[in-house]
Amino acid sequence: LVMVSVPRLFEQGGHYHLVLLVGADRNTFIYHDPDVTPGAALHISRETFLRYWRRYALFLGSVKE
Repeated sequence: LVMVSVPRLFEQGGHYHLVLLVGADRNTFIYHDPDVTPGAALHISRETFLRYWRRYALFLGSVKE
């Protein structure tokens, strides 16, 4: 899981906030956005995501001992 900073709803000039990336394939990212239906698996093209991503990412996971 990765939290990334993007403009709200991936719109130009939107306020930045965090979405949670939960999956990907070759051309698409799957994410959850708190401003959209909670728990909905949303899809965005790789090209669109890379255009709006602020290059900030927080990688989430457990630490194994």
